[in-house]
Formats: sequence, C-alpha cells, structure tokens
Amino acid sequence: MAALVVFGILIVLSVPAFRRYMATQQVEGSVHRMAANLRLARQSAATERNNYKVRFDPATRRYSILDDDNNNGTADTGEMVLGPVNIPGELTVTNGPALPFSGDTLVFYPNGSTNSTGTITFENRRHYSRLVRVMRSTGAVAVR
Repeated sequence: MAALVVFGILIVLSVPAFRRYMATQQVEGSVHRMAANLRLARQSAATERNNYKVRFDPATRRYSILDDDNNNGTADTGEMVLGPVNIPGELTVTNGPALPFSGDTLVFYPNGSTNSTGTITFENRRHYSRLVRVMRSTGAVAVR
C-alpha cells in the first residue's frame, strides 16, 4: 500500500516535467521537419536541374513545396507538390525577426542557391524557440 502511495506521488510530481518535455519536442519536431523538407527541396533542385519553390502561407499555418519542372513559378499539370504541410496551432511561427525572408516564397535553384536569405522562428507558449535559417548564396539550411 505504501508503495502505491509513493508511486502515485511520483506520478503527480512528474506530470509538469512531462508537459514541458512534450512542448519542447513539438518545437523540435516542427523545426526539424521543416529543415528536412527544405534540404530535400535544395537537393532535388540540384539533382533534377530545375527550381523548387517553397510557399509559406501564414494565414493557414501551412507551407508547400513545388517541383517546378519548367521553372515558370506555377503548379502545372504533372508537376509534383509536397504538402500542404501543417504547422501545429500551439506554436508561434514568425518570419525572422532578426533576419526575415523578403517574401512568402523561397526558391531553390539548380546550383543550390536560393532567392533569399532568412530565418523562421518557431516558439511555444513556454517561450522555448528554435530557428530554421537558409543562406542565399549556398542554400544551406541550418537549425539553431
């Protein structure tokens, strides 16, 4: 009986720590998922020798990636679109603020570069945040 009481107390004490852990993992998972998708777009643009267009839609909290085979900037018949990928509603996602992208579209070119340098910040309610940064000249994607 005493063991059950001790076990119950340990469970009650561990719930807040578990909630903090889950909130942190939600940020980590979202950041790493976006970084992986951006890296895939960069690699695919270089491999397939055509542009890949990433469009962010802040109003719906989504982004999508277009395999722009003819490099015209629009989704045509036969061109693959990844997404839309949802960003969890519990997270605050901002363009920047220190180094914002110039618009809501990021284009990866066949040489690996992009049309813009910038960061996207993911933050939870407990103010835990992580950044996804893209460099224009190399197209490198980093998580910070």
